[in-house]
Amino acid sequence: MSRVASTSLDNDLVTVLPIAVGAEAISGTFAVPPDPCQESGGRSVVSFGAFVLTYRRPEGLRQSLDFLLGQTRRPDRIWVIDNADDPVAKEITAGYALEGVRYHATGRNLGSAGGVSTGLELLVAAGCDWVLSID
Repeated sequence: MSRVASTSLDNDLVTVLPIAVGAEAISGTFAVPPDPCQESGGRSVVSFGAFVLTYRRPEGLRQSLDFLLGQTRRPDRIWVIDNADDPVAKEITAGYALEGVRYHATGRNLGSAGGVSTGLELLVAAGCDWVLSID
């Protein structure tokens, strides 16, 4: 267990006195790493994407999309990955089109791992730095 006796934050430096780590004590002044989600000029520095994997779960899909769209930091891109090629899921997703939600049918049930792989491929190809998977 680590214990911090004293810290001070000055601009982009933090001074730590001492931290007990096991049998050793660590102290010094260290640079604070930049926050990867910090905004610059009104735009996020990183691209954040999310996907919802679904297989015939319309209520869960609606709840998941409402949850994502209600976040303080909304994803830049949201995909619905449909492992059932279900017309109901496609219709639900169409209701969120103005929010930027996109639909992708896998054509067959690829299972959880196959659906996650598909979602990751789509978001990485779109340039997302961070990805959230909801299954």
